[in-house]
Amino acid sequence: MVKFRGVKSGDDHFRSLRNDYLPTFHRHADDYLQYLLKAVMLGMR
Repeated sequence: MVKFRGVKSGDDHFRSLRNDYLPTFHRHADDYLQYLLKAVMLGMR
């Protein structure tokens, strides 16, 4: 549980840095990359 909290705070820190330097950052591929692993796993069945 402690490690998970550390990862989350690191993720928030990275997101704030990204938003400071690239405030208009948005990629449509980011919306679908989270499903890529699931699609690959289903394809391998």
